[in-house]
Amino acid sequence: MKLLIKWVLVIMMGLALLTACQQEELVISLPPDGTTITKTDAIANLLFRVAKQDGSVDNILDKASCITLVFPVTIETNGQTITLNNLDDLKDIEDLFDDSGDDDVDFVFPIRVVLADHSVITVQDEDELDDLIDQCEDDDIECIDFKYPLKFTTYDANNQVAATVTILDDKALYNFLNQLEDDEFAGLVFPVTVVLSTGVEIMVTDFDELEDIIDESKDDCDEDDDNDYNDDDLSEDNLGTLLTTGIWTVTLFMDETDRTAELQGYTFTFQEDKELLIVKNSSNYLGDWEIESDDDELELEISITGEEVLHAISEDWDVIEITAMQIKLSKPEDDDDESKTLIFRKL
Repeated sequence: MKLLIKWVLVIMMGLALLTACQQEELVISLPPDGTTITKTDAIANLLFRVAKQDGSVDNILDKASCITLVFPVTIETNGQTITLNNLDDLKDIEDLFDDSGDDDVDFVFPIRVVLADHSVITVQDEDELDDLIDQCEDDDIECIDFKYPLKFTTYDANNQVAATVTILDDKALYNFLNQLEDDEFAGLVFPVTVVLSTGVEIMVTDFDELEDIIDESKDDCDEDDDNDYNDDDLSEDNLGTLLTTGIWTVTLFMDETDRTAELQGYTFTFQEDKELLIVKNSSNYLGDWEIESDDDELELEISITGEEVLHAISEDWDVIEITAMQIKLSKPEDDDDESKTLIFRKL
């Protein structure tokens, strides 16, 4: 009997020790200082604003930078009923407005729109749309972006519960921050990488550094929220920054005839030292580029040695239009040359 009692005591002590070890393993500690925030911290508000949906891309139609139209959408303007299937169709609307001078738009309802919080709703009539526009608070930050994915850990100070969440895009970031409880900490797994409007990437190691970078960068770019769809942001600085922050292809080359097909497969990299690198398959070609400004008119000077078609685009081009993804160039007619058109598009 004594032997049985002895073994029972040994087993109970073993279970107690095992339970203690398991409890010790479940103890969760907060991440290091500077890597956690709460929903009410200033940096959380900045992250909200970075993660908001930017609605300025279609301002030519809705004139509201916190509302994004879901295509297709049908409008009535200039005596026509027009269905737009995607953002590329907005260029045709801009051309129509330029020619007519009339930019009044009536939507054929219902339409679907994306709000700043990334939610999608159906708008039934003009009154509902006007109400949304009146409530519009355009405070999103477009001049800085995150390189996803991001990883957050959550820590509930009351329940001692932790979890890890992987964030893949702005919508997920906005929803994650919005769903945090008031007594919940969010720890971001650093380092993270942010991308400035110039294309420069910066590695950040804590929230204090992240807050400083967002504060310093939030007004560094033209967010194009002024509804002036016809300004096209033509400036020497804008063009130079745009050219050097991406790899480009040619989507149109008109030289008396359409020669676009001859430039298929070529990529163009405009380097900051004014050298131009052209690559096709295993062949590399070199050139130079320069921007000239005269009486508020921009010229992009391109000089390339190599294939005949590359020599053909070696011109002093007039800059007609620039967007975040496209640059349209033209070579006007004169005594020696026929009119040419060249369009670069960013990959």
